Amino acid sequence: MSTTSIGTLRTASSPIFRCILISLLSFVGVVACAESASGTASDATADATDSRLESDLNLGETCSQDAECASGLCLMSEYAPLGFCTSECETDGAPCAAPDGELPTGYCVKMPEEFLGPINQFCAPLCKTKQECSSLSSTWETCAEPEYRGNPLYPSEVGVFVCQSPSSLGQQPVDAMTCANWRDGYADFVTQQNICTAYCDYLSTCGVSPANPDCCAYGCMLSMVVQGELDVLYEKEKKCMVTAYDGFRNTTQWCSAPPEQCNSEWKDTSP
Repeated sequence: MSTTSIGTLRTASSPIFRCILISLLSFVGVVACAESASGTASDATADATDSRLESDLNLGETCSQDAECASGLCLMSEYAPLGFCTSECETDGAPCAAPDGELPTGYCVKMPEEFLGPINQFCAPLCKTKQECSSLSSTWETCAEPEYRGNPLYPSEVGVFVCQSPSSLGQQPVDAMTCANWRDGYADFVTQQNICTAYCDYLSTCGVSPANPDCCAYGCMLSMVVQGELDVLYEKEKKCMVTAYDGFRNTTQWCSAPPEQCNSEWKDTSP
């Protein structure tokens, strides 16, 4: 059997040599690109994971797990309809500790022993107006002096106001991820439950994807029924949208007509 030297390939059979060389270089390039792409994908996955694990929610903001809070504590209790970021505190009836040079943002409250929650002494977010509370979470109902079921916790402390949700007292907290038991607190508002459920069902059909489809109806109810009182105007708006949608069902206007007729827009109501 005859053999051909590399030198011969370079001269007499240079096209064959060039073909082999190009093939080898191409293979190396493919491998390098694959490794580079794999590395990029791994870096992207790592960055996404780091982002998900970042603990940046502040006192009073809605949360579903401890890891989401800068304080490391997401309190699920009857104090609020959903979990909120807070921290434990030592001296009740006094401002919570704050970093040097900064004003306190929380007030240490101690609830009675019958309080429904894993702890009964924690920092409640300080406030001056309800709007300040709403900027933290839509689940806060009032900015008022600390109280429990209508009874002031610190009667002698005048001018101290914290974010609260009185209608949640006596209710088991709702899971912030699934909102599975949200209907339990609205037994007297079945019609309103149905309106909110229908409204949220229509959102995705009309191109508005709820941030949390499982909790969209619950968020709607939080705005429709506040401290046991029905917000008639809010109910009227959502009912109008649902009724108009049903009236134009299976037509080209079933998403565009409701906003026009009700002078409103399809909005995500997820808390």
